[in-house]
Amino acid sequence: MQKLMSLEPRRRKNLRARIQTLRSGFRNLARDRRGEGYLDMAMKILIVVVIGAAILAIMNVAMPDLFQSLIDKITGELNNVTVLP
Repeated sequence: MQKLMSLEPRRRKNLRARIQTLRSGFRNLARDRRGEGYLDMAMKILIVVVIGAAILAIMNVAMPDLFQSLIDKITGELNNVTVLP
């Protein structure tokens, strides 16, 4: 019984330290007004999506039979899937 009572204050202290760490982290995020990381990441994702769509469109024009067979295989597999028993 004594051990259980002695662990409780430690847990509270540990929890308080974690909450303080989270608070300081959120404060630092709120103070940071640069936004460089977010903008850079958004631009990278946009560039990758545009280039990927362009490559897919070019490949679809160059090899339409390949894409049609892939689409047929995928739809054939999805038709055999039962979601509810």
